[in-house]
Amino acid sequence: MPWQPMRRCTEPGCNKRVKSGKCYEHKREAWRAEDARRGHRRARGYSASWEKYRAQYLKRQPLCVECQKLGLYVPAKIVDHIIPIDGGDDVLFWPEWNHQPLCQTHHNQKTTQQDPIT
Repeated sequence: MPWQPMRRCTEPGCNKRVKSGKCYEHKREAWRAEDARRGHRRARGYSASWEKYRAQYLKRQPLCVECQKLGLYVPAKIVDHIIPIDGGDDVLFWPEWNHQPLCQTHHNQKTTQQDPIT
């Protein structure tokens, strides 16, 4: 791989050198701002009862449904809401028909395409 010179952090006023984008401190600030905007997992409805349900659901359905359509057998890591929800009080949060097991890759693709604001 060719050598590339270090660049300055893209945050105005920061002189730290990075390979690309922002330095670690400014990336962390951006993550915190995003977390503050979205709310903590618990505030979004992902309680201890959800974690228990999630574990049971993934035990019953351990493979990613999208990978299975492609003939692949990849373990699911995420219980995805087929119809996007708006927090734990949403009526679509708990019904099992609104859940599907997905691997991280397919969950990221779906989230980016269908519900990028959550």
